[in-house]
Amino acid sequence: FAAWVLIQEGRGGQILSKRFLTVFLFFAVVNLALWLMGPSLLGAGISWQAHMGGFLAGAMMFQIYRAQRPRSRF
Repeated sequence: FAAWVLIQEGRGGQILSKRFLTVFLFFAVVNLALWLMGPSLLGAGISWQAHMGGFLAGAMMFQIYRAQRPRSRF
């Protein structure tokens, strides 16, 4: 998901951009809500740590990938 957000920003998309940080904050709030309400709504706990870690790891891995391929369309 994080890589998709960066792709939508085009070549200038950075992890510290305003749009990316807004999406990250929204993603964090949704995960917090699911963590708090998940057991009562879904009957199971939600691993918010895994979701947040995957989001951040995806963003960092995409930045590394893009840096190694300077002539890519990303």
